[in-house]
Amino acid sequence: MRPLEDELLMELASNLRELVKRGQLNDALDRLINFFRDMETNLQFAGMSFPFPVYDDICASIGEASAFRLLAPGRTLTEMDHDVVVVTEGIFQGGHVELIRDIADACERKLLIVATNLHNHSGSVVVVRALRAHPNVIDVITLDSSKLITRVQSLQALIANPSANRIMAMCHSYDAVAISAIAPVKDKPVLFFHHCDHTPCLGCYMSHAEHIDLHNVAFQQCQHELGLDPGYICMTSRESGTRRDGSSFAKPVFKSISCGGEHKLLNFKYPISYPDVVVEIIRSKGGTHFHVGRISGDFVEHVRGALFAAGMPPESFVHIGHVSGFREIIHTLEIDLYVPTLPQGGGKASIDAMSAGTPVLVHENALSRLWGGRDLVYPEAPNWNDLGTLKDCLRKFDDESYWRDQVRASRAYFEANHSNELFQKMLEANGRLPGAVPPPLKPYRPSYHVRLNAAILPARN
Repeated sequence: MRPLEDELLMELASNLRELVKRGQLNDALDRLINFFRDMETNLQFAGMSFPFPVYDDICASIGEASAFRLLAPGRTLTEMDHDVVVVTEGIFQGGHVELIRDIADACERKLLIVATNLHNHSGSVVVVRALRAHPNVIDVITLDSSKLITRVQSLQALIANPSANRIMAMCHSYDAVAISAIAPVKDKPVLFFHHCDHTPCLGCYMSHAEHIDLHNVAFQQCQHELGLDPGYICMTSRESGTRRDGSSFAKPVFKSISCGGEHKLLNFKYPISYPDVVVEIIRSKGGTHFHVGRISGDFVEHVRGALFAAGMPPESFVHIGHVSGFREIIHTLEIDLYVPTLPQGGGKASIDAMSAGTPVLVHENALSRLWGGRDLVYPEAPNWNDLGTLKDCLRKFDDESYWRDQVRASRAYFEANHSNELFQKMLEANGRLPGAVPPPLKPYRPSYHVRLNAAILPARN
């Protein structure tokens, strides 16, 4: 941070404290949410840590001033022993929802899911049916008061329920409602899942919470740059007993796949576009490239138009849509290669791919090592940093024996570092399983030509 930026941030903190002091808690919440939402799509903060615990302290002061025991709306509280999972929303299938499903699968106690619903969706769509219907979820509660502070008070009352054993924060980076309710908690375990690790995030510094990182990049960053003592819980993938066995390569054609919503493709300007990547895959390997995730019809036509312009069949790009069970899709379609989206890749999808024994081709992202995902996958995975090296990597898959080696390496890495059993042990140990540490980081060698072009893109637009 430059001195001027530091001064502005401290001025904001001072103004927020004054709002809390005057009892204008709703205004303070609104300003916190807007500030962190603005940072979420600011290229200058891409992949950056945010060493300002003062904002978590302000959230705690809001929670302490809420008088929830007097003012929280009345609600019948469950007497069943349970853990509370706090989310902002879970309206789309994706890594966030899939992680919560993994927790529901592994957790020894029942789960109560509470959505702060900052975007004010109708109650029936705030959390996807796959979570609402999970046999280990006793209820899903959507907070819908017109006042943010009332949502804080309602959440605090649910957390204070004697039947609530453990609190798990799985909220978005800007969710001041969730953090204000959780930060003051001192009498029961609180796990803060730092899954919004690609952007500055509220909650990282809650003084009575276990800060949980989900992969090696965030763990190292939080430990060395933020000065935290993070816990670690590996990501996993629901096992179905089936995976690639190395006997069905490119049958009848080579099939690749990516997974991610349109925001991962378009939120930030980047010199290499997702259509560029799809064109190179089809040019080099032929066959079909599938896409799982919510992307618009216009974007689908944009990709197909790029294929047509390059002299390749537009129907080579197939949009599957927004569905659950990415691992099962990989297996059913007999996918030969998983290619993370760019500029932002999907960490959970890479774990699903390795669970299925599918090779992964990762990009050395020039803006942030976190976005590319090389550190999350097996050491032997091929990696590329520009379109030339992408072409070189794809040529390696002309050799079926190379592909089989990749299948074995992918699955072996999952079994050693991301198995369901290991995830469950780490979860029950609240991220402090003795001897459990993330895998070491891999070399990070992005293209500096791409990095330079990325730096000047905003000036061009």
